Amino acid sequence: MKHKTSHPVEIDTPSLRASAFTPLLRHFKNKTHVLLPILSAQQLTLSAIRDPYTIVPLETFFHVLEDAAFVAGEPNLGAKLGLSMTPADLGPAGVLLSQSASISSGLQRFTRSLAALQGATEMVFDNRDEGAQLSYQLLAGSVSHTPQDTEFSLSCMCQIVRLAFDRRWRPAEVHFQHYGSSRGEALQQIFRAPVHFGQPTNRILLPAIGLKTYYREEDRTLIQLIERHVSELAQATAQTLTDRVILVVRRRLGQTPVNVTSVARELGLSPRTLQRRLAQEGTSLRQILRDRRMKTAQVQLQDPNIRVFQVAQSMGYSDATAFGRAYRDWFDHTPRNGRAGL
Repeated sequence: MKHKTSHPVEIDTPSLRASAFTPLLRHFKNKTHVLLPILSAQQLTLSAIRDPYTIVPLETFFHVLEDAAFVAGEPNLGAKLGLSMTPADLGPAGVLLSQSASISSGLQRFTRSLAALQGATEMVFDNRDEGAQLSYQLLAGSVSHTPQDTEFSLSCMCQIVRLAFDRRWRPAEVHFQHYGSSRGEALQQIFRAPVHFGQPTNRILLPAIGLKTYYREEDRTLIQLIERHVSELAQATAQTLTDRVILVVRRRLGQTPVNVTSVARELGLSPRTLQRRLAQEGTSLRQILRDRRMKTAQVQLQDPNIRVFQVAQSMGYSDATAFGRAYRDWFDHTPRNGRAGL
């Protein structure tokens, strides 16, 4: 089935489905006159963004969100929209989170599913003994973060955790890369936590207390069904075998072994067929793994609170030494020097 688009979108252009506009449409339900000129400036129409299958460039969504906040005179619009979200609004990833027994297991499933279903943005859940963090980043180098989208994304995650587990829940801290101290007090009320600007990464710091508390008994049959649906959606969306392999690598890396045998089994191919078809597309599993690890290392080393051995674990290395050797091969210097340079 072909999806309708409001205007052509190149395959390598970071994009999303118009369902992302749902909270904006709800907010301006009785004030559509505010949205019309904003959408028109981006070559969009109300009917286009009401169709959840419309494909819209990610940067266009960012512009609409920023312009709507400015025109409506609501500087905290993104964070407010986050408070209106429900698990169902986030599709199967949100439903998986809401069906999980604990906050920790829910966020693990959510971020894995999100990684399988989209490639332009990424949320990473890093669970440590002293607490945990949920970071948000863009993977597309041609698109820059905007304050409204970032505040919306992190506010949305706080709200989903409250709805799924405990309405009294609050993060330990919220960090933003952008600056906006004049709005800090209002955002602190929305997040119910201290908010800090100009930070190395966009993230929610989660308190250790309550992270692994069991809130419900899981329906394993339902969860497995949703996870299978996510896998099918991801494979159906992928354009080539390379795309499908990248999705598997993103989902498995740091969680389970990633090798020719395990990836081929998941895709229903023999190892030899997998290698041959990737070669026909000009790549290999080794190259895909290398590219993914390089990107992950660059992103995670920007966070001074993530230790090198944790970066190594997230990429499936047995220890920091093995990761260090690989990193020197990639960038001709050590991870420590790379972090200092950043």
